Amino acid sequence: MKLTVVILTLLTSFTHAQENIDQYLSQHHFSFSLDNGFDSVTSGTLKQEFSNYKLILLGEGGSHYLQFYYPLRFTWIKFLNESFGLTRFFLEYGHSSDLTGNYYLQTGDTSYTPERNKIFWKKLYNYNLLQPVNKKIKCFGIDFERAYSYTKALKLITPATKPPQKIKTAIEIIKTSNDTIYDCDYQLSLNKKLKDAINGNLEEFQNYFGNAFEDLKEIIYNNGSCKDALRDRNKNMASNFLMFDNKFNNKIYYGQLGMAHTIMINKNTATFINENSKFKNKVCVINTYCYNCSTPKEQVSNWQLSKIEKNILDELLKYCDTDFTLFDFTGDNKLIKKYKSYGQYLIIAKNQN
Repeated sequence: MKLTVVILTLLTSFTHAQENIDQYLSQHHFSFSLDNGFDSVTSGTLKQEFSNYKLILLGEGGSHYLQFYYPLRFTWIKFLNESFGLTRFFLEYGHSSDLTGNYYLQTGDTSYTPERNKIFWKKLYNYNLLQPVNKKIKCFGIDFERAYSYTKALKLITPATKPPQKIKTAIEIIKTSNDTIYDCDYQLSLNKKLKDAINGNLEEFQNYFGNAFEDLKEIIYNNGSCKDALRDRNKNMASNFLMFDNKFNNKIYYGQLGMAHTIMINKNTATFINENSKFKNKVCVINTYCYNCSTPKEQVSNWQLSKIEKNILDELLKYCDTDFTLFDFTGDNKLIKKYKSYGQYLIIAKNQN
């Protein structure tokens, strides 16, 4: 008899708990599309909830090779630009890539787009054409220098005028370097020669490059390396972000990184930035779970969310009637704590490639 009572009590408690979380989730999930963005209800909610954040950080789950992350990036940037006046965003690349990317956004010269996928940049370029000067969007890089933009950026910022004799050889190295070889060893060899030249002729480089010397310095003395792709770069990226914030001092930023750099239960870029006094509790993380997604490049895996994956499938997936559903975990319901500890929001993306 006592055992029966205990079992019934446990079953009743479980049922009530499930009802409570279902009640919460039914009111805190929002469908959206990459073509149309957010509807007026979702936009209104996000405008209110995002008003206290300084950094909106999206974590890419599943695989970097999933193509939907490009239009998803534009969806968020456009919303934040229209709602909060966002003008700067960052990705997983270095300063050379943002120099070439911003040059493309200014000129439309597609040879300077910092990624092989040019669709996002074309959409952003066209969007910028319609914006006043104070609302035009620019990018900045917080990661290591990428081989596909490194030499192009160096050539872009190098003056066309005749250099002083002391640095003539170094300038010739830049001008004759191959900007179609995407090779890390070639990049590192070139970088070492230029760093040695700058260290020995600092004043000459400063005078010759003028205002562009800071750009040169940020590329050559980047605290990361093209050999770091599979290494822990979180402290470097957080440090670079804070350095750029000291320069820009913008009201709000958007960033998009792999989810290994964003989930709040680990020490990573998101948590390091959140520990800074200026950004304490002002970093909003939106992670992404991919359901039935695929890419020919690699197997899609949500390994960063493995500890809550069963919960996601059992409790959240049933609310996903469209390809993209945003779940809001900013409420006080104790039953959502397991999700909230990873980030304030979660997007479930279905059937993407």
